[in-house]
Amino acid sequence: MAKNGIDLRNLEDNIRRLDSQIEDINNQMEKMISVNLTLQSKITELMIKQIDLIENLKKMVDLLEEAGQEEEEKTDFITPLKETMETLVSKQDEILTALQTIDKHITREYTREMLTKALK
Repeated sequence: MAKNGIDLRNLEDNIRRLDSQIEDINNQMEKMISVNLTLQSKITELMIKQIDLIENLKKMVDLLEEAGQEEEEKTDFITPLKETMETLVSKQDEILTALQTIDKHITREYTREMLTKALK
């Protein structure tokens, strides 16, 4: 009987520890969901800002082209600047594409539904 009593106490202690560990895991999962959602939001904000920046750079390139056409003697100065600006626009497009890829990956891998199922 005493042995069974000790075994039951050990079992109860183990169950309490397991419940505590499960609660800790659930709390960590909730934090992970929150951080993931914040990350997705920030990536989206960054993509919007990248799009705005690309549009502004394109406008700047257009202005430089107009200025170059009006003053042909300054074309030698503007051409390298224009090429640099076009390179910047191209790099911004690449960054935007990479951010969109990351966002799609995060959205696919860590959907709220999947994480909620993991908590259950």
